[in-house]
Amino acid sequence: MMSKKAIRQEQITKLKQVDAKTKLAWEQDLYQQLWEDPAFEAAETIGLTYSGPFEINTLPIIEKALELGKEVYLPRTEPATHKMNFIRYDQHDQLEKSDFGVMEPVYAEDKIENYLDLIIVPGLLFTTYPHWRVGFGGGYYDRFLSTYPATTISLAFPFMICDELNWETFIYDRLIDHVIVEKA
Repeated sequence: MMSKKAIRQEQITKLKQVDAKTKLAWEQDLYQQLWEDPAFEAAETIGLTYSGPFEINTLPIIEKALELGKEVYLPRTEPATHKMNFIRYDQHDQLEKSDFGVMEPVYAEDKIENYLDLIIVPGLLFTTYPHWRVGFGGGYYDRFLSTYPATTISLAFPFMICDELNWETFIYDRLIDHVIVEKA
């Protein structure tokens, strides 16, 4: 059984090694599957992160959701309390770098909405079923989903899927409803 820390390091290394052309092709396949997913189609409010350089690019998802008239919400973390809120975002809103190096919306209490139709949850490794997840290590999504349940989808490249749970889970770990895997 591997530690989550070791899994994170290994998966981040793999993500950074995917060449740009392959990454783009894989992402295009994931986007197409997401656009056709009933949960995405039905959702009026969607929460997701603004991705970092080696992660699956979420900017096309944000743009598509806004184009379709959906409300988009980005997470803002509060390291002092280990909590997270989703703040409504449009393409003109300013983002700032968090303590973790993630781009987040500027805090605006009047734009907070934590009861969302769909949350696209980031991760590094998932089991085929049930969908356990190794995230980036902050525990923010697990804590958030314990309080504000929503339909959850994650996107994964082929090397981000494993058949068996080979890491320790904890009582606060939350399952993902659906994992969309690149299949091009």
